Amino acid sequence: YLYEPKTLVQTAATSGQIQAIAVQVGDIVEPGKVIAYITPLPPSPQADSALDLSFEARARQREYQINQQQQTLLVGKIRGEISLLTQQQHWRQTLINLETEHLKQQQKALRAARDLFQSRFISAIEWQRMQAPLRTLATRVVHLRSERADLAFKLASARANLKSAKLDGQRAEVQAQRQRHNRSRQEKQWRNALSRTIAATNPDRV
Repeated sequence: YLYEPKTLVQTAATSGQIQAIAVQVGDIVEPGKVIAYITPLPPSPQADSALDLSFEARARQREYQINQQQQTLLVGKIRGEISLLTQQQHWRQTLINLETEHLKQQQKALRAARDLFQSRFISAIEWQRMQAPLRTLATRVVHLRSERADLAFKLASARANLKSAKLDGQRAEVQAQRQRHNRSRQEKQWRNALSRTIAATNPDRV
């Protein structure tokens, strides 16, 4: 008896684009064996969700980049403030050292002049005139020390702000990494949901 083998045709249940062929010609397949993978067309609701996810991901990425740029500018600005405050503090300390040394010299000269005043070799008016520079120097030293204390407070505040800004940047980076991980996982889930299969309905040879 001569007979023609019956050919079974496996058709796709939905329109789409072939993504991969899971078998080769000559393979033996059992019912339910995947023959090919397709992506449905036109876009399904899942594909729309994937597109929404992609748009949201790009928006979040752009927002993260903007925040990072702003944080970098803020850190740079604070570092500049710290550098300027440090220079000002060092300059105030230099002035204090110079004025204090000058004050000591004036005090030494005034002690020598006190004996002349007590011996009436110097008049009261001259004695008062000699004391005026000493009072001016003492006032200036007190003022410089007050400025130095104010600069020290501002410097401590700037350093605290710098530390806070760095911590904010690190927290933002950790959050961005978490978001990227979640986005990657969701995209994988959506890609799996988008994938469709053509399976064998009978045991036979491809």
